[in-house]
Amino acid sequence: MCAGIIINLTCIAEANSAVHTYLLYENDTVVDHMGLGTMIKTMENAGRFVFRCEANNSVQDTGRSSDIILVVLGELT
Repeated sequence: MCAGIIINLTCIAEANSAVHTYLLYENDTVVDHMGLGTMIKTMENAGRFVFRCEANNSVQDTGRSSDIILVVLGELT
């Protein structure tokens, strides 16, 4: 993908008790506390980005997604 592209990241999990928050990680750093599990982000810089989601519920259970790797190239000319 090229720099400047807008991506939509959505986390979905099934749990008992229900999921109440999602955390979105970018390169092992929390970048968003996703209450509803959706975030829109503009990929402004070139590079390799690793995203993952964590779902949390009221019984302190946490589920983690697989890593999603995005490679962003230079700007589209």
